[in-house]
Amino acid sequence: MSGHMGQQAAVERQRLELEKSAVEQQSATAQLMAQLREEQQRREADQQLIAELRESGARVQLIRDGDVAPSIAAAQDFTGIDALMGVGGTPEGVISAAAIKCLGGALQGRLWPRSDDERAELEQAGYDVDAVLTHDDLVSGDDVFVAATGVTEGALLRGVRTSAAGIETESIVMRSRSGTVRRIAAYHPSEKIRQLRREGER
Repeated sequence: MSGHMGQQAAVERQRLELEKSAVEQQSATAQLMAQLREEQQRREADQQLIAELRESGARVQLIRDGDVAPSIAAAQDFTGIDALMGVGGTPEGVISAAAIKCLGGALQGRLWPRSDDERAELEQAGYDVDAVLTHDDLVSGDDVFVAATGVTEGALLRGVRTSAAGIETESIVMRSRSGTVRRIAAYHPSEKIRQLRREGER
């Protein structure tokens, strides 16, 4: 099977799995966050999947950038987001898996080669391109810590706020063993920051 045909088959499997999942999650109240993928080859398949999910009763919110914050939002009860789907980077997938392990959620994914050459390289390296990977495959440890600070405004964290007097930040810290999730609102006085910089210059 060529890489192109393999990707088409994979998209179809993904469509069926997500449609089933939306129904199982009481689709009338389920909300999905779907990442838009820019490649023309997959755009029509994306739109078909989105239309079918909406027809099933699920609300679909489209996002263009960012993998980690939406994945964390999907694993938390109070966000109104039940699932996240899309194609993202490998580092973001591992970070998301670590966060989801802390929150008690679930992640499923697989490698997504962008060309026949990439597929061949992965297979030659011994990877099963069609294998479904879970968060435990990506993060095997049982004592995982995740810390993140908002830079720009988002659904999960506030972005950095600045004034003449200082800087405000919001962070989240999680641990898998205890399941503890802490939110930290921090204030950094501008004068103190300038003083520390001057001391550092000495």
